Amino acid sequence: MQRFIYYLQRIGVWCRRVRQRRGYNIHSPFAFQLVKGVIYQRGCYYAYEELHQTRKGQALPERDDRLIFRLANDNQPRTALFVGPDTLDEQRYVAAACQKCTCHCATTSEEALQQAHQMGHIDFLFLNTSDPIAPLLDALLSYAGPRALFITYGIHRSRATLQAWREWIKKESVRVTFDLYWLGLAYFEARLNKQDYTINY
Repeated sequence: MQRFIYYLQRIGVWCRRVRQRRGYNIHSPFAFQLVKGVIYQRGCYYAYEELHQTRKGQALPERDDRLIFRLANDNQPRTALFVGPDTLDEQRYVAAACQKCTCHCATTSEEALQQAHQMGHIDFLFLNTSDPIAPLLDALLSYAGPRALFITYGIHRSRATLQAWREWIKKESVRVTFDLYWLGLAYFEARLNKQDYTINY
């Protein structure tokens, strides 16, 4: 029943965002390539089948984990931090996409800050927590590498969470962001013009 409701939500979001599909009205080469070549990429990657066999499937739908795989494959991070009570699947997908990446995990915000301090910098962050996101994102911002990607799951989980996300992405060091409804993506490259995109994912 819960899965049925989830798919109904997906359909509703897709219908509301139909004009934001497949790079419509995107003029930035960086953003257009990411949307067309990564977010909407439909190819079957070499690791998908093996990852499917080992999935726990307790947190995110496989579709979202495969997107995280493609984002990591595109970004090729050296360090990754996963924050949340159950991120094992996401760790496996990132590790498969980028074998040189060192993955760290934390269950709580306090553990995440300790891990970030030990890491020194973060190239790839996946955040899936019911804790308020703004304080943790603010604290981790100083650890973001020059080509870092921060992924926050559940930015539309509540009005408060969405408002916190929208306020956080106004920060000057946060350059390009994507609202995929379930996922929020943030990039920090100084060369990029500041822009926020709503994508029908």
